[in-house]
Amino acid sequence: MPVMGNKVNLPAQHPPRHYDDLAEEVPLAIAVNGMALSVMMVSPFDFDDFITGHFLTEGIVKSVVEIKDIHIEPMPPGFEARITVTGRREHEVRQRRYSLVSAGCGLCNKTAMDQAFPPTTTQADKRPLAECDVSQLRSLFEANQTYNQKAGAMHAAMFVCAASNTVLCSEDIGRHNALDKVIGKALRAGLQPEKGFLAVTSRCGVELVQKASACGFTTLYCLSSPTTMAVNLAHQTRLNLVYVPRNNQPIMYDAKENYAE
Repeated sequence: MPVMGNKVNLPAQHPPRHYDDLAEEVPLAIAVNGMALSVMMVSPFDFDDFITGHFLTEGIVKSVVEIKDIHIEPMPPGFEARITVTGRREHEVRQRRYSLVSAGCGLCNKTAMDQAFPPTTTQADKRPLAECDVSQLRSLFEANQTYNQKAGAMHAAMFVCAASNTVLCSEDIGRHNALDKVIGKALRAGLQPEKGFLAVTSRCGVELVQKASACGFTTLYCLSSPTTMAVNLAHQTRLNLVYVPRNNQPIMYDAKENYAE
């Protein structure tokens, strides 16, 4: 066993020549009707799904039809997304404040507290729970995470509707981006949020609850535990928030309990 202070010679570690086993990330510059909006770090695929989901969950647009066009072009070292929205939404974008650079880290890029936590409408009744076979949820993720199988270090989000046998899965280096992508994918396909459930592999922070609730989803399953603020917001919006521990019974947080910060 080496003694502290002795020199230990370790074999040199050489990185793979083409980095085939590493996850990719690129900057995506976003412009709306010619106005620079933000730069976000994302995985370089499913751009249309990401833009649609992000614009909906952030309230930049209210429906898919308000996005008229998405044009993606290479812009070394990343890409540029030129989005055209309706005139009404362009006016609102001009009135809102956005930071110009974002690391894709959810609330961290907001410029004011009221922007990070906009007023929420408390639902009168708990919305129906979209049930799933939680014993198969991890296996379902593993079967659909194609990028993670290659490179690892990827978050995933799914929309599942048992009635129509629909499973949509999106991946990204950012957990918020992965959720935006699958929400965009589901809504672009005309699927109804209340007919299925969302699931995420990542820690469930308050911003994931915000995104799910903003787009009308009723149920969010997470493979990592939620934060206290996420639970509190789920109570306010009546989102069914269910934590699925490994090898344990799922935990659905009771709206009558108070998880104080």
